[in-house]
Amino acid sequence: MAFLRRVLKFARKPPRAQIAILRVYSAVLQAYALDRSQAFVALAVHRLTRLNPFRGKVSSNSTIYVVGLFGSGRMYLGDVIRNHIGERAVYYRDELRHESTPTSMIYCGHMTLRHVSTGLNPPEFASRIVESVRSGAGRMIFIYRHPLDSLLTNWVWWRSNVRAGATGPEHGAFISSSFKSLDALCEIVEQEWASFEAFAMGDPAFFADVPGACFLSFAEFVEESVLLFEQATLRLPFEAFMTNPYAAFVKVIDVISPEMRLSCTSHIARPQSKPGTHLFVMKSVPRFNEFVNGIGTETKRLMLKLGYRN
Repeated sequence: MAFLRRVLKFARKPPRAQIAILRVYSAVLQAYALDRSQAFVALAVHRLTRLNPFRGKVSSNSTIYVVGLFGSGRMYLGDVIRNHIGERAVYYRDELRHESTPTSMIYCGHMTLRHVSTGLNPPEFASRIVESVRSGAGRMIFIYRHPLDSLLTNWVWWRSNVRAGATGPEHGAFISSSFKSLDALCEIVEQEWASFEAFAMGDPAFFADVPGACFLSFAEFVEESVLLFEQATLRLPFEAFMTNPYAAFVKVIDVISPEMRLSCTSHIARPQSKPGTHLFVMKSVPRFNEFVNGIGTETKRLMLKLGYRN
């Protein structure tokens, strides 16, 4: 009977509404190869996208783009979203794809708006996502972090990547998993200063043994952060999850599905990362302190726009 009621409800809709719904159903089932059980749960529970075909908008669902640069907490946020949004998690993808119309998909990945960088979707692709957000078909959640903390995290990861060479990066090579303490991190930064400085400056020599283009320099990283910050529906500092993960996640829920707010769990695990790693390294490594004090005026201005000082 429930299925018959849904069929009758669909039959009463205007032709334009029927076409819009069928197009979305077909796109999801074909593009994402959902099996029958997944499709049933997705369509029955979420009604896919709750389209209003006459305005091209959605009442509560939009295509969600969770975007962050490397070392910003994107992977952590993606895991939290997937683990705490119930059955809509069937739509989560750890990649970025462009959708020109509203869908229930949740994409999570990296992209840049001005500079080309290895590992990040290029500006020509990112511009399409930005246009989707501007049109109302999608919403973008941008997670960011103090750029100097991201710099240290990214250097540790890329240092491991370069050493791995052709075998590929070590995905678990983060500060928390690579060093027993911040003192140990400081020792390596001091010992391998030339490597760190080359990475921070975007020196091609640092990436000579790695296939593909170079990664962003520190200045480019800050610039890209601000560009994404300006386009985002929700701007979310990673540090917010370190202090009050539930309050931070409620903001995410309000963008993804506001009606889920009352039912979302209050137990959100804090990230392993700690705020202010760069401050500890500044006190222990004089050359790092000099590097921070020598950051250019324009980069400092952009960091302030994100809410961060040295």
